[in-house]
Amino acid sequence: VEMATTIQGELVRVELWIKEFAVKKTRFFAGFLRDLRYVVEAEDSKQTGIIIARNCSASIVRITDKGIVTEVNPAFLKLTKYSEEDLVGNNIRHVMPEPHRSNHDKYLSAYMETGVRKVIDTTLSVSIVSKTNNEVPVKLTVRQLDRIGEPPIFLGSITYSGEEIVLERVSRQSRILQRLCMETVIT
Repeated sequence: VEMATTIQGELVRVELWIKEFAVKKTRFFAGFLRDLRYVVEAEDSKQTGIIIARNCSASIVRITDKGIVTEVNPAFLKLTKYSEEDLVGNNIRHVMPEPHRSNHDKYLSAYMETGVRKVIDTTLSVSIVSKTNNEVPVKLTVRQLDRIGEPPIFLGSITYSGEEIVLERVSRQSRILQRLCMETVIT
């Protein structure tokens, strides 16, 4: 960890990596600078994060880089009908339908190896499996929280999207009925 000055003159903590490589006997150096202002300090933010997560109306789940659930909030428990004991310490894949259940560990390890984001920082319409074994339609947004000297953690924010699906079906059925009525009037 080093200190650097921003263009605005602010002194900030950064991580600096310098990598040497050669191309046809010519040596090159590549430098990577990472601004640590937005990296979560594990201990400093832990209590604040817990307070926010516990009082948030959206369902939130926190997992490790191996997919192990470390924290869930009450909204997530209500949505899935699981208890905290059912989830914490277990792999998040257990609340996923197939084929994601079988592949989630591969998804995570591929991301950790390549850094290629396919789910992180996007919102997806997916399903989760409740304790009663029902699939629940949700919108899932995953964020990565980097921690100094430790593997990242991942936060999933989940909102129930069942009402959207019902409204979409009703709207589609309404359009079909309108078309049928128009065809009946015309003929």
